[in-house]
Amino acid sequence: MTGGARTVAILTKWPRVGRAKRRLGRDIGPFAARDLARAFLRDTLAVAHAARPDRIVIAFAPRAAGGHFARLAPQATLVAQPRTGFGPRLAHALDAGLGQGRAVVLVATDTPTLRAASITEAFESLESGRDLVLGPSDDGGYYLIACRAPLPRSLFAGMPWSTAAVLGITRQRAAAAGMQVALLDPWYDIDDEASLGRLRADTAGLARAAHTARALRDLEFIL
Repeated sequence: MTGGARTVAILTKWPRVGRAKRRLGRDIGPFAARDLARAFLRDTLAVAHAARPDRIVIAFAPRAAGGHFARLAPQATLVAQPRTGFGPRLAHALDAGLGQGRAVVLVATDTPTLRAASITEAFESLESGRDLVLGPSDDGGYYLIACRAPLPRSLFAGMPWSTAAVLGITRQRAAAAGMQVALLDPWYDIDDEASLGRLRADTAGLARAAHTARALRDLEFIL
């Protein structure tokens, strides 16, 4: 594949007290978790722009939060997530991205220190002929998924989401479907106190994630 629009899709929910980063909220409190989640969202948007895609799609929830996202990212295409399980929502977001261009890279907002170069590398892998690109996360899942055609729904069906088996099962299913898969370098999600500690120690990452770094400095008065 050569040419064609590159689209970054962001799968996200509007951060609300008691609903944002719940696992982390049990350790640092719901208001602090909400503030960090909002910083993560802003930094994810920043890294998406830094990758210089042709389009940005935000697959958002809840539907009532559309106005918040329109103000935060006025140039992005907004697509409300369907009210269903995570697998169908993920597939819906990828399809929405493909509706904007010939290749889509999807990320969530749990990796605010992600390098823009990782997104670019994913696009380049698709353009070299790979069908699927995955960014392995340290917890056994993936922080990034990219494709250049709609993925078979069997790739996501019955997946034990939020377990260490997700990446391995996804690779097995992709191979069974005859797909050419590329893996990026591993990275880490921030969803609990241990990963928050890693984030605090990630000086280079926080230098790329200005909103998250600022939120962490503010939270030092609380934590």
